[in-house]
Amino acid sequence: MSNEYLQYCWSLGGVTRFKFFTKLDKDGNIHADNGPAVLDDNKIEYYKHGKKHRLEGPAVYTSRGGEYWYINDKEVTLEISKWAKENNIDLYNMSNYDLNLLKLYWA
Repeated sequence: MSNEYLQYCWSLGGVTRFKFFTKLDKDGNIHADNGPAVLDDNKIEYYKHGKKHRLEGPAVYTSRGGEYWYINDKEVTLEISKWAKENNIDLYNMSNYDLNLLKLYWA
């Protein structure tokens, strides 16, 4: 079952009420090694062994344009934004050097 997308949905009165795709690790935790672990109409989420986590960019993207950074299930959006501004790093156009610096500092 590891890293296989599973589809979940249910219906009420014949109308699908919720639908999403997710990946799980061998222990049943939401997890994906490469790419997002949860995909649905409202959000994209990156997980590592049941924890929202991503160092290469935001771990959560919402359909309304929200982008939220998580490291080991802790939201760090404000901290990373402040750190990037102080270090003159454009989070939306990072060079490989900037990406490696981000990983070293926040990992």
